[in-house]
Amino acid sequence: ARSRERRACRHATGDGIALAARAFSLGACTVTSWPESAVSALFDLPDHIRPDVTVAIGYPSPQDELAMLFAHQTRDPLDELTALCTQQNLVAIQEAVRNIEVKPLVARYLLAVVEATRSDPELNLGVSPRGSLSAMPSS
Repeated sequence: ARSRERRACRHATGDGIALAARAFSLGACTVTSWPESAVSALFDLPDHIRPDVTVAIGYPSPQDELAMLFAHQTRDPLDELTALCTQQNLVAIQEAVRNIEVKPLVARYLLAVVEATRSDPELNLGVSPRGSLSAMPSS
């Protein structure tokens, strides 16, 4: 049951990030299977942090964007989406996420990452308190 809850959380997190990317007209793809050591090395993660969800975000190629323009000319692909789960299932997933224990060490690491975004001179805005609250379940 615990791994099922973890998978649900992973997908909910990736989907949320993908929806946020869409608001900026960016494409996003949730990746949940990769060589863990490669991702840890790429992001220079400490040994006690294990990557769980990776979301690739970017712009489409010119050819794909041209196809997208014509595909959206006569219809909205979002109109063809169907529900993947019931409202009851979604509520159960949300409750399961709330019950996942986050250790204080992990929460302090999350806050260190948040603070780094706030103090980085390359960034106009850092992560807000709402952002840290949103990140907590996926920690």
